Amino acid sequence: MLAVLGTALVLMYVKGADRRAVEGKQGVDVLVATKAIPPGVLGSRLVADGYAKSVRMPAQSVPDDILRSVGPAEASLVLSSALKAGELIRRPLLVTPSASQYFTVPKGKLAMTIALSDAQRVAGYVKAGSKVAVFAAYKLLDAKGAPRGEAGGARLLMSDIDVLSVGLSGNKDKKDDEATTLVTLAVTQQEAEKIVWGTQGGKVDNALYLGLQTDASELDPNSPGVSSFGLFR
Repeated sequence: MLAVLGTALVLMYVKGADRRAVEGKQGVDVLVATKAIPPGVLGSRLVADGYAKSVRMPAQSVPDDILRSVGPAEASLVLSSALKAGELIRRPLLVTPSASQYFTVPKGKLAMTIALSDAQRVAGYVKAGSKVAVFAAYKLLDAKGAPRGEAGGARLLMSDIDVLSVGLSGNKDKKDDEATTLVTLAVTQQEAEKIVWGTQGGKVDNALYLGLQTDASELDPNSPGVSSFGLFR
Protein backbone atom coordinates (compact mmCIF):
# COMPACT_ATOMS: atom_id res chain seq x y z
CA MET A 1 0.00 0.00 0.00
CA LEU A 2 2.82 2.41 0.91
CA ALA A 3 4.65 1.52 -2.34
CA VAL A 4 1.56 2.29 -4.44
CA LEU A 5 1.02 5.57 -2.58
CA GLY A 6 4.69 6.51 -3.08
CA THR A 7 4.47 5.86 -6.83
CA ALA A 8 1.33 7.98 -7.10
CA LEU A 9 3.02 10.85 -5.26
CA VAL A 10 6.05 10.68 -7.59
CA LEU A 11 3.82 10.82 -10.69
CA MET A 12 1.90 13.76 -9.26
CA TYR A 13 5.17 15.58 -8.56
CA VAL A 14 6.45 15.00 -12.12
CA LYS A 15 3.22 16.29 -13.64
CA GLY A 16 3.36 19.27 -11.30
CA ALA A 17 6.95 19.97 -12.32
CA ASP A 18 5.95 20.01 -16.00
CA ARG A 19 3.13 22.40 -15.19
CA ARG A 20 5.36 24.66 -13.08
CA ALA A 21 7.98 24.74 -15.87
CA VAL A 22 5.44 26.44 -18.12
CA GLU A 23 3.56 28.47 -15.51
CA GLY A 24 4.22 32.17 -15.82
CA LYS A 25 5.81 31.67 -19.22
CA GLN A 26 4.46 31.47 -22.74
CA GLY A 27 4.20 27.81 -23.72
CA VAL A 28 4.46 26.40 -27.24
CA ASP A 29 3.78 22.96 -28.68
CA VAL A 30 6.75 21.31 -30.41
CA LEU A 31 7.33 17.91 -32.00
CA VAL A 32 9.67 15.54 -30.21
CA ALA A 33 10.92 12.16 -31.48
CA THR A 34 9.36 9.33 -29.45
CA LYS A 35 11.70 6.73 -30.95
CA ALA A 36 14.56 6.50 -33.42
CA ILE A 37 13.53 8.01 -36.77
CA PRO A 38 15.37 6.85 -39.91
CA PRO A 39 16.13 9.30 -42.74
CA GLY A 40 13.59 9.38 -45.53
CA VAL A 41 10.44 9.31 -43.39
CA LEU A 42 7.73 11.53 -44.85
CA GLY A 43 6.60 14.49 -42.78
CA SER A 44 3.02 13.23 -42.98
CA ARG A 45 4.07 9.97 -41.29
CA LEU A 46 5.98 11.46 -38.32
CA VAL A 47 2.97 11.62 -36.01
CA ALA A 48 0.75 9.14 -37.87
CA ASP A 49 3.30 6.32 -37.46
CA GLY A 50 4.22 7.20 -33.88
CA TYR A 51 7.66 8.63 -34.64
CA ALA A 52 6.89 11.94 -32.93
CA LYS A 53 4.44 13.55 -30.53
CA SER A 54 3.51 17.07 -29.52
CA VAL A 55 5.02 18.33 -26.24
CA ARG A 56 4.42 21.70 -24.57
CA MET A 57 7.56 23.62 -23.63
CA PRO A 58 8.44 27.17 -22.51
CA ALA A 59 8.74 29.35 -25.61
CA GLN A 60 12.07 30.90 -24.60
CA SER A 61 13.71 27.47 -24.38
CA VAL A 62 12.73 26.48 -27.92
CA PRO A 63 14.86 27.44 -30.97
CA ASP A 64 13.11 29.39 -33.71
CA ASP A 65 13.50 26.61 -36.29
CA ILE A 66 11.79 23.86 -34.26
CA LEU A 67 8.88 22.10 -35.98
CA ARG A 68 5.70 22.76 -34.02
CA SER A 69 3.29 20.78 -36.18
CA VAL A 70 3.09 19.07 -39.57
CA GLY A 71 1.13 21.19 -42.00
CA PRO A 72 0.54 20.88 -45.76
CA ALA A 73 3.94 22.44 -46.45
CA GLU A 74 5.77 19.76 -44.43
CA ALA A 75 3.61 16.73 -45.24
CA SER A 76 5.36 15.91 -48.53
CA LEU A 77 8.89 16.60 -47.26
CA VAL A 78 11.24 13.90 -45.98
CA LEU A 79 13.63 13.73 -43.05
CA SER A 80 17.19 14.25 -44.30
CA SER A 81 19.01 12.66 -41.35
CA ALA A 82 18.33 10.21 -38.53
CA LEU A 83 17.04 11.34 -35.13
CA LYS A 84 17.20 9.68 -31.72
CA ALA A 85 14.33 9.36 -29.25
CA GLY A 86 13.86 12.57 -27.29
CA GLU A 87 15.37 14.88 -29.91
CA LEU A 88 13.47 17.95 -31.05
CA ILE A 89 12.58 17.94 -34.74
CA ARG A 90 13.99 21.00 -36.50
CA ARG A 91 12.27 22.34 -39.60
CA PRO A 92 15.49 22.49 -41.72
CA LEU A 93 15.82 18.70 -41.37
CA LEU A 94 12.78 18.30 -43.62
CA VAL A 95 13.75 18.60 -47.28
CA THR A 96 12.18 17.93 -50.65
CA PRO A 97 12.54 14.30 -51.78
CA SER A 98 14.67 15.44 -54.73
CA ALA A 99 17.17 16.95 -52.27
CA SER A 100 17.29 13.79 -50.18
CA GLN A 101 19.01 10.53 -51.03
CA TYR A 102 16.67 8.60 -48.76
CA PHE A 103 13.18 7.19 -48.69
CA THR A 104 11.57 4.53 -46.53
CA VAL A 105 10.17 1.38 -48.14
CA PRO A 106 7.06 0.18 -46.25
CA LYS A 107 7.20 -3.23 -44.58
CA GLY A 108 6.47 -6.12 -46.93
CA LYS A 109 7.08 -4.06 -50.07
CA LEU A 110 9.93 -3.15 -52.39
CA ALA A 111 10.76 -0.03 -54.38
CA MET A 112 10.41 -0.08 -58.17
CA THR A 113 11.13 2.76 -60.59
CA ILE A 114 9.39 3.42 -63.89
CA ALA A 115 9.91 6.18 -66.48
CA LEU A 116 6.84 8.30 -67.25
CA SER A 117 6.06 11.33 -69.37
CA ASP A 118 4.50 14.44 -67.82
CA ALA A 119 1.09 13.42 -69.15
CA GLN A 120 1.42 9.96 -67.62
CA ARG A 121 2.11 11.45 -64.20
CA VAL A 122 -0.84 13.86 -64.23
CA ALA A 123 1.03 16.86 -65.70
CA GLY A 124 3.65 16.72 -62.98
CA TYR A 125 1.26 16.77 -60.01
CA VAL A 126 2.43 13.33 -58.84
CA LYS A 127 5.08 13.86 -56.16
CA ALA A 128 6.73 11.94 -53.35
CA GLY A 129 4.06 11.16 -50.78
CA SER A 130 1.27 10.98 -53.37
CA LYS A 131 -0.99 7.96 -53.69
CA VAL A 132 -1.66 6.92 -57.26
CA ALA A 133 -3.89 4.60 -59.25
CA VAL A 134 -2.22 2.69 -62.10
CA PHE A 135 -4.03 1.99 -65.36
CA ALA A 136 -2.88 -0.37 -68.10
CA ALA A 137 -3.64 -0.38 -71.82
CA TYR A 138 -3.71 -3.81 -73.41
CA LYS A 139 -4.57 -5.78 -76.53
CA LEU A 140 -7.45 -8.24 -76.51
CA LEU A 141 -6.43 -11.88 -76.87
CA ASP A 142 -8.30 -14.90 -78.12
CA ALA A 143 -8.57 -18.22 -76.27
CA LYS A 144 -5.14 -19.25 -77.58
CA GLY A 145 -3.45 -16.06 -76.38
CA ALA A 146 -3.12 -14.49 -79.84
CA PRO A 147 -3.98 -10.77 -80.32
CA ARG A 148 -7.41 -10.06 -81.81
CA GLY A 149 -6.07 -7.75 -84.47
CA GLU A 150 -5.85 -4.15 -83.26
CA ALA A 151 -8.61 -4.55 -80.67
CA GLY A 152 -7.58 -3.39 -77.22
CA GLY A 153 -8.72 -1.75 -74.03
CA ALA A 154 -7.67 -0.05 -70.81
CA ARG A 155 -8.43 -0.91 -67.21
CA LEU A 156 -7.50 -0.10 -63.62
CA LEU A 157 -4.51 -2.24 -62.69
CA MET A 158 -4.04 -1.24 -59.03
CA SER A 159 -4.77 1.63 -56.65
CA ASP A 160 -3.52 3.24 -53.42
CA ILE A 161 0.12 2.92 -54.50
CA ASP A 162 2.58 5.08 -52.53
CA VAL A 163 5.01 7.28 -54.48
CA LEU A 164 8.41 7.21 -52.74
CA SER A 165 10.44 9.49 -54.98
CA VAL A 166 10.25 11.52 -58.18
CA GLY A 167 13.37 12.46 -60.13
CA LEU A 168 14.57 13.44 -63.58
CA SER A 169 15.43 10.82 -66.16
CA GLY A 170 19.02 10.47 -67.27
CA ASN A 171 17.70 10.68 -70.85
CA LYS A 172 17.02 14.43 -70.75
CA ASP A 173 19.89 15.35 -73.13
CA LYS A 174 18.26 13.60 -76.08
CA LYS A 175 16.33 16.29 -77.95
CA ASP A 176 14.32 13.86 -80.04
CA ASP A 177 12.88 12.04 -77.05
CA GLU A 178 9.98 13.25 -74.95
CA ALA A 179 11.15 14.29 -71.50
CA THR A 180 10.55 11.56 -68.95
CA THR A 181 10.54 11.46 -65.18
CA LEU A 182 11.60 8.55 -62.99
CA VAL A 183 8.89 7.67 -60.47
CA THR A 184 9.69 5.23 -57.66
CA LEU A 185 6.74 3.31 -56.21
CA ALA A 186 6.29 1.12 -53.12
CA VAL A 187 4.76 -2.13 -54.35
CA THR A 188 4.27 -5.76 -53.41
CA GLN A 189 5.87 -8.51 -55.46
CA GLN A 190 2.67 -9.15 -57.39
CA GLU A 191 2.17 -5.43 -58.05
CA ALA A 192 5.76 -5.20 -59.31
CA GLU A 193 5.15 -8.13 -61.67
CA LYS A 194 2.05 -6.40 -63.04
CA ILE A 195 3.92 -3.11 -63.52
CA VAL A 196 6.68 -4.84 -65.49
CA TRP A 197 4.09 -6.52 -67.70
CA GLY A 198 2.20 -3.25 -68.17
CA THR A 199 5.36 -1.26 -68.90
CA GLN A 200 6.33 -3.73 -71.61
CA GLY A 201 2.83 -3.81 -73.05
CA GLY A 202 2.79 -7.58 -72.76
CA LYS A 203 5.74 -7.94 -75.14
CA VAL A 204 8.27 -10.65 -74.39
CA ASP A 205 11.65 -9.04 -75.06
CA ASN A 206 13.64 -10.37 -72.08
CA ALA A 207 13.63 -6.97 -70.35
CA LEU A 208 15.09 -6.84 -66.84
CA TYR A 209 13.87 -4.63 -64.00
CA LEU A 210 15.34 -4.17 -60.54
CA GLY A 211 13.34 -3.79 -57.35
CA LEU A 212 15.01 -2.31 -54.26
CA GLN A 213 14.69 -4.98 -51.58
CA THR A 214 14.88 -4.39 -47.81
CA ASP A 215 15.04 -6.75 -44.85
CA ALA A 216 11.28 -6.29 -44.48
CA SER A 217 10.40 -7.08 -48.12
CA GLU A 218 8.19 -10.12 -48.60
CA LEU A 219 9.21 -12.05 -51.73
CA ASP A 220 8.38 -15.48 -53.11
CA PRO A 221 10.85 -16.82 -55.72
CA ASN A 222 8.32 -19.55 -56.54
CA SER A 223 5.59 -17.09 -57.51
CA PRO A 224 3.85 -18.12 -60.76
CA GLY A 225 4.20 -14.53 -61.96
CA VAL A 226 1.78 -12.57 -64.12
CA SER A 227 0.57 -13.25 -67.64
CA SER A 228 -1.96 -11.71 -70.00
CA PHE A 229 -4.71 -13.95 -68.63
CA GLY A 230 -4.17 -13.12 -64.94
CA LEU A 231 -3.16 -9.48 -65.19
CA PHE A 232 -6.35 -8.00 -63.70
CA ARG A 233 -7.04 -10.65 -61.08
